[in-house]
Amino acid sequence: MMGRAKSILVGLIVLATTVASAAPEPITVLTMAPAHGEFRKRFYVLKEVVERDFSGGANVKLLIDGEVGTEEAMIGALRRGRGQYGQLTIPGTSGAVPELALLMAPYLFRSFEEADFVLDRYVRELAGGLLAERGLAFLGWVESGWWNMFGKKPLQTPQDIVGYRMRAAGGDASGQYLRALKADVVPLAFADIIPSLQTGLIEGGATNEAMFGAVGIYQHAPHLTVTRHAINPGMALANLPWFETLTPSNQDVVRDALGSAELLRRIVRQEACDALATARAGGATIHVPSPDVIDAWAKPASTVHRQLIADIGGRAQDLYDRIIAGRSEFAGLGVTPRDPCSEAAK
Repeated sequence: MMGRAKSILVGLIVLATTVASAAPEPITVLTMAPAHGEFRKRFYVLKEVVERDFSGGANVKLLIDGEVGTEEAMIGALRRGRGQYGQLTIPGTSGAVPELALLMAPYLFRSFEEADFVLDRYVRELAGGLLAERGLAFLGWVESGWWNMFGKKPLQTPQDIVGYRMRAAGGDASGQYLRALKADVVPLAFADIIPSLQTGLIEGGATNEAMFGAVGIYQHAPHLTVTRHAINPGMALANLPWFETLTPSNQDVVRDALGSAELLRRIVRQEACDALATARAGGATIHVPSPDVIDAWAKPASTVHRQLIADIGGRAQDLYDRIIAGRSEFAGLGVTPRDPCSEAAK
């Protein structure tokens, strides 16, 4: 009887282990996606691809409307394993890796072509290493496009924002740049922009082209100046301890499910163009500065770069040196940048 009981117990243990191992892998995705558009649809594609191709099965839960809170909360949740996959902007990721805030320094890049070249060839490895030290796996760049100045009045030159109440995004770069331009800086989360415009807490600010049009900022601040003073690379991340438990094939499934960098860049940039056109059709005025005026907007850039490096510390100088080396190589290639929004910005 004892032998039979032991056999039954062993069998139950084996059965329980088999059932547990056959259970779908729970994967929670964290981000703040636009309410509409092709980029948002990519997360539903991600869910479909992972649940279809993940060996052993997966159950993907999409929390793509900021259900866990701010990006700072999301990055914390990823690091603690309360989410497995996240797509965050630089202000969010710099909460875990302060050096990454440098990537949004003003006029660090002057074209998409230059930024893509430098980020892919000179920054990716260092960024991945810094993230790994904080328990995060770098999966790829997922940018949100150029940042510009918006306001209730025309902000065509730097003089127009002196003393003007301007919203600064998360991270150090935006605030330091606006302060260098002598604006009255008000740090605000993205969700607070429209209420603050309505109450007069702010009169303008900086955000990317897609958000200016997509969420209706232009209805409250109808002037956008295409300064394109910063680019927000953004990135897809995973909880590193969890990611390292996956088989190489399942890692590939998770890494590639949102889409290639080329595809995501194309989608985001087209949506930015569409948003500019939407804003203009809705009554916004899009101001396109001349090269001389852009030089005036860029004048404080080098000072802000040095200050950011000093304030951030860590490996910020190493990161900056790599960016400068990448820009130098890119300049030697003779690539002519193309403006994907030339028609929408007119």
